[in-house]
Amino acid sequence: MTETSKNKIIKVEILLADFIQEYQELQLLSEDEQRASLAELLKERFKGAEKLQEIELLEDRAIISWIFNPTIQEADELNKQALEAIRSKQVDKAIELWLRAIEINPVDPDYHYNLGLGYFSAQNSDKGIDCCLEAIRICPVYFRAYFVLGSVYSKQKKYDKAEEFTRNGLLLSRKNIQALINLGALYSMLSKYEKAIKCFDRVVELSPKEPKAYLGLGKLYNLLNDQESAIRYYRAVTKISTDIKMIEIANQMIKKLETQVPEKQETQSAIVIPTEETQFARTKEPENINLLYAEGYQYFIDGKYEKSIERYNEYLKYRETDVEVWASLASCQARTGNFDDAIMSINKAIAYESDSRPIFFKQAAIIYDAAEQYENSGQSARNAFEMGKQDSSVLTLIGKSLFKLDKVSESISFLDDAVKINNHNLTARYYLGKALKSIGENDKAIENLEEIVWSKFKSPLKTKARDAIKEVMG
Repeated sequence: MTETSKNKIIKVEILLADFIQEYQELQLLSEDEQRASLAELLKERFKGAEKLQEIELLEDRAIISWIFNPTIQEADELNKQALEAIRSKQVDKAIELWLRAIEINPVDPDYHYNLGLGYFSAQNSDKGIDCCLEAIRICPVYFRAYFVLGSVYSKQKKYDKAEEFTRNGLLLSRKNIQALINLGALYSMLSKYEKAIKCFDRVVELSPKEPKAYLGLGKLYNLLNDQESAIRYYRAVTKISTDIKMIEIANQMIKKLETQVPEKQETQSAIVIPTEETQFARTKEPENINLLYAEGYQYFIDGKYEKSIERYNEYLKYRETDVEVWASLASCQARTGNFDDAIMSINKAIAYESDSRPIFFKQAAIIYDAAEQYENSGQSARNAFEMGKQDSSVLTLIGKSLFKLDKVSESISFLDDAVKINNHNLTARYYLGKALKSIGENDKAIENLEEIVWSKFKSPLKTKARDAIKEVMG
């Protein structure tokens, strides 16, 4: 009989504000509904192949604990031997040992992740990627696999996947310096300069003596024709770096920039660049530009939406194409009932994003829905759906918009699918119940409405559901 030992626990901490940015519909819910929805979304997002032990919702963060029960000593010993073999550069032997460990215990993500690294060492990227994806399938909070995949996809020039996996890893491990540097470099290559600057600024905040961040900022401000800032960051590299090559690069750039005559600099700064960098050809940014963003974001987390709006608007005077801030501003404006401005802001985010993300169309649909502009809500939700955002909330928005536009029969399939995906989607159940009543399916209508009444979550829909049941029963 195979001997077992203690359980293995993997624990991560997620800032709720970071998570909510991916689920904008949460921002328009009441606090009780929001927290109930958060718990369900977190469970759904990170359920994986093994049992989720615990989600602890604190005021501003969630702690997710995963348990692997139990660790098998024989497999663990093979893993240790494989690690020794890889350190001795015996790659083939290490791979063989990890394959044996996985045969014994196929649900330990460490083995799959380590095997993936072994395959990468053997120059077998396809198998390495498969192993890291399997580690994530088993344990969706296994952030190390996300970061490796982000790096590998970047080298393969699959930039969309590189961004996706690196961002997901940072959601789970937001202070990972190397991942932030990698994401900043990726955004630089994609000419998403504002996002790149944010990444490198975050690195400087976390690790003030990290020369790669200053070098990245120097290159970015040089590209954006802000020679003064570029020189300042390059000089920081020469003061804090111990890498001779990096220092040489910085010194060469300083020399090059300092020899440019003022007339040439003035001519360059007057050029209107037809890309994301256009904003930097306008008024020079104040020194506290990053503080404006940080304060706006903190006010947003604290629910002080008016103050957040004030800071974001000031920030956007200088970084007009920052789509993330436009989207966050739209959420704040919607929460204060200023739907006209919220609609304008989310459409700015969509317009400035070269490859518009479905999450922005989803957020637009939510805001239009709150403003009772159901035709626009439905169209935005359909855009999100067609771009791959096919979750329960998007289906609900499509279904609700059709119901409100008196297209009751069309609405039912979308609302029914929304409930199938998320059994706790009370809004979908409510409108599904109403729609079923409209076509005479009273028993099914009552069934869905009663699910709302019996739900353990607090919701104003419970009163509406009770009233609707009375109407159905006559």
